[in-house]
Amino acid sequence: MRRAVLAAALLLTGGAAEQARELAGQPLAALLTRPSVGLTLRQVSGGHQRAVSEGIRRPGLLSVAAERYVFGHGCGEAGCGIEGLFVGWDAETGRVFLIVVEDGSAVLTVPPRRAPWPEALRAGVAGFNPAIAARMRFGE
Repeated sequence: MRRAVLAAALLLTGGAAEQARELAGQPLAALLTRPSVGLTLRQVSGGHQRAVSEGIRRPGLLSVAAERYVFGHGCGEAGCGIEGLFVGWDAETGRVFLIVVEDGSAVLTVPPRRAPWPEALRAGVAGFNPAIAARMRFGE
């Protein structure tokens, strides 16, 4: 039933690939225009809501991988290795991916670093922070 509802929603909104292409090259904050992304970010950010809010408004452009994953990152003045936000969104399922770096450490990873992330996001995470990418599991 859930898949049927999701498929109907995608047909009405133009499909995952089209939604992803619409966001490519836009600022990170453009993700907030998608239904439920802002709410999901707020729910999963826990005690790091301020870092997520600041990070999503930093300079950075959205990219697309595998015609469905929209991702980008915003970094503090000291760079992504010290302070930054990686955010991704699966236009097909609505799933959100998030990494918050503070003081040189990943303080929040959604889903958790030990859970597999989509292989399509590996290059995006490595572009954000190679050290974090090397410790993550990809292959979903």
